[in-house]
Amino acid sequence: MNSKTTKIVGAFAAILVAAALILGVFFMMNNRGKSTKADEVEILQERDLENAYPETPTEVVKLYWRFNKYMYNKKASDEDLTKLMKQLRKLYDEEMLAEEKNSEEKMLETFKKDKENRGGETIVSAVVEKYDSVKVEKGKDKKRYATVVVAVHTKKSGKSSTFFESFMCRRDENKRWKILGWKSATQQDAIDAGVQ
Repeated sequence: MNSKTTKIVGAFAAILVAAALILGVFFMMNNRGKSTKADEVEILQERDLENAYPETPTEVVKLYWRFNKYMYNKKASDEDLTKLMKQLRKLYDEEMLAEEKNSEEKMLETFKKDKENRGGETIVSAVVEKYDSVKVEKGKDKKRYATVVVAVHTKKSGKSSTFFESFMCRRDENKRWKILGWKSATQQDAIDAGVQ
């Protein structure tokens, strides 16, 4: 090959390498946000709650809301919702799960109806009481109980709103905090717990 041909081949190769790099960077930047959102369902479904269970009642309630935020805000297949519900139920106390109304099928059915009734309302954030301020008490059954207050910020048709809930958690024989139930709370409850 003469030097002119070598220069042309070299220049062509350099252009191809530069184009490949530019395309690679473009696809990486373009897919960064998409893969994070798509991976959230996989992260939640595959989370190892047997070996990496949240350590405090606050962390349990935060994880509960992480599941709910995804389930309410995203359009998910029935298969994904079933898997997410199975995972979510691992955060619940056995006594709660033993109630007939809390079978896996009924909980999934209730969730779907509630999501439909919300008519596009999304969960923006759930501000959970800090563990330092959570009240932990011993019950008559000598088990430990904790009450965790949450402020849930939602949005619908461009309008924001907030509701408050109080979660009762109980520590089981494996020293894991499980959700026993929840009820509506007041804004004053949230203020008293340091939740905004």
